[in-house]
Amino acid sequence: MKILRLLLAVVVATYMTGGGRVLAQDANTSGFSLSLAPVQYADVKGNVGKFEALNWMPSGADEGFSDISFVKDINKNISLDIEGSAFPNTNNYDDDLVLKDGDIAFLKIGYKSFRKYYDGTGGIYPYTDEKWSTTKPVSKTPEGLDPAIDQGAQANSPNLQMDISYFKLEAGLGEISDPFIDITYEHNVKDGDKSLLQWGAAYSALSTSTYELIAPSWESVNDTADIVTLKEKKELLGVTIKADQTAEVDYNHQVLYIETLNSANTSVPNQFNSVDDSPNAKLFGSGIRFEKWMLNDSTYAALGYHYNHTSAADANIETEQKTVNGVISTIGAAPSHPPGTTLWNEAKASADDHVWVGNFNSTLLPNLSLIGDVRYEHMGEDSSSNFFPTSTASGPNTAASVDVSTNTNHEDQEGEHLGLNYYGLSHTTLYLESEMQQDRNLNNDTYTVTTGTPANWVLDRLERDQENSWTAGGRIVPNRFFIFSTQVKQHWQNENYDNIYSSGNSGLLLLDALKENGIDETSTLTWKPYRWLQNSLKYQFSDTVYNPLATEGTTNGYPISENHMLSSTFTYDITVQPIDPVLVMLSYSHVENYVRTLAAASGGAAALPTSGTALYIPDFNSGDNSWLFSTTYSPLDNLSWTNSVCYTLSDNYVDYSSGLPLGTNFKMLNLSTGLDWTFHKWLTISPKYEHASYRDNPLAGVGNYSANIFTLEAKFKW
Repeated sequence: MKILRLLLAVVVATYMTGGGRVLAQDANTSGFSLSLAPVQYADVKGNVGKFEALNWMPSGADEGFSDISFVKDINKNISLDIEGSAFPNTNNYDDDLVLKDGDIAFLKIGYKSFRKYYDGTGGIYPYTDEKWSTTKPVSKTPEGLDPAIDQGAQANSPNLQMDISYFKLEAGLGEISDPFIDITYEHNVKDGDKSLLQWGAAYSALSTSTYELIAPSWESVNDTADIVTLKEKKELLGVTIKADQTAEVDYNHQVLYIETLNSANTSVPNQFNSVDDSPNAKLFGSGIRFEKWMLNDSTYAALGYHYNHTSAADANIETEQKTVNGVISTIGAAPSHPPGTTLWNEAKASADDHVWVGNFNSTLLPNLSLIGDVRYEHMGEDSSSNFFPTSTASGPNTAASVDVSTNTNHEDQEGEHLGLNYYGLSHTTLYLESEMQQDRNLNNDTYTVTTGTPANWVLDRLERDQENSWTAGGRIVPNRFFIFSTQVKQHWQNENYDNIYSSGNSGLLLLDALKENGIDETSTLTWKPYRWLQNSLKYQFSDTVYNPLATEGTTNGYPISENHMLSSTFTYDITVQPIDPVLVMLSYSHVENYVRTLAAASGGAAALPTSGTALYIPDFNSGDNSWLFSTTYSPLDNLSWTNSVCYTLSDNYVDYSSGLPLGTNFKMLNLSTGLDWTFHKWLTISPKYEHASYRDNPLAGVGNYSANIFTLEAKFKW
């Protein structure tokens, strides 16, 4: 934010030019350091968007200040501390200012922003027009290719990047870590374009019903949030009373772009589908909390209440337009509504939330502590939306037919948590936790259609949910050579949906129940046989099974079908320091994932998608391997040389003949070498070179790139 950057510059300049002496009384310390990064240049060949997304840096040149530090004791009570970094070309800032008057008052200003990059390419279909069902790869020559299919990976998405910023201004009275009055203002912004996984269709030139979902899509985002928070604290009769009030206003604007590609088949013209969404919300919250330490400060109890009110409104506009070479033309005909029309949706909602929380923490015995929490929440929400099917781009046609939907929710939720920590065994720490949650939601949905289909319907449902979990773990240090830690968590959930009343909803696919059962486990073993050698082996495991039971309308039922998600991760790290100037680190990681969905459980054979038909999705298996090797050599106290190599291999290609190519299939290499040379106590110079490369399987993607990155940094201290 320019205001903050200007304020920081004024404060520093004022002091350095002598203005600080006006306040100075027995000034104690002063320190100023500045790290310049005058040279950062990335020479990228290939897919620039992929490089920027994976490496979080732009192609080309960038320069700025990587570290700014200024610390000054203005007098015996007042101190000023400024820390920051600034790269203006890429909107990358991380700045903080703290002005403190002992334990009397303080002022904090913080601004952080960064740029996130996205790969704007779509997918590819590695077959020629003449052989849709064969495994012949796409030729890199133009002969025999379907123009729409071929351009799927290179279609008309823009240079995708998102600027995200966070500004905070905070002032308080009392200790900076625990003030008795604190007021905060926050301003958060997201502005830019990001890629989406909801890809559009690219049609075959030989058929109006054969297509692949490989055309890229993206979303333009402009979101802001302004938040004001006031907190107070007071001691009364040994009880700490805390209160807070919050007001928040959110303004959001998102536009979704999805293309339909076909440059050869005029019966399916290129279409540019856009959805313009403007959700806005206002929130007010107020809470109070009572805290008390008892029994020689061995027991803590707290009780709190918080209320939130939220109101929101949304305007949603959907249009379909023709595109010529990626340029938007006139409004075109959409498949489901007359030519030249625009679909408008308007919605509004309000919600009230009441939350009561109780906490208890006690050291029952010298080696045993107990933690307990209880929570009750009541939520009420009302929402409605209007759909205008015959409108124009200039606004909704309110005089024509309107489809109206309303929704009402009344939800009650209770939660309990109990934990035990035991330290009575030598060199051992053990803990046990249990969590439970009960949820009851009464839901009413009403849909009224003025004309056309589907018919009106009403649905009243009672949703009941029971969640339970337990966690057990510990850490054992039997001697100076070994450290072992482990944790096991089992969780299960049982959701039931009871139809109280339904009318006119025979076409709806409803869920009667959903059962979930899973277990997660993490274990780490560290072995340090010598002072210069340390090994660490870590294993992570997660296994979750979902069992949905669906009912169509009120009569036809479907049996329970198992959906399964399983993942395992092995990590091995070794650190070696054979001699004092040399440090060597090696890490290896292997990941395995397995997913089985309802579509896979239904059986069938893989097939190319056609209009109006679903594609069978088989079980999904994936895995990858990563190696990291780094060395640091410090022959002198003022000189160190650091090198690193990271290589990742992901081999998960599935061709169209056996299913959908959902897995990644690539090889990625990153290597770097750099020096840190302290020329003088006030000057350190750090040159660095990096090489980054990415190689996609040509049957699965077009993300190939190769980059050489040069960086020079200089740090000055005064």
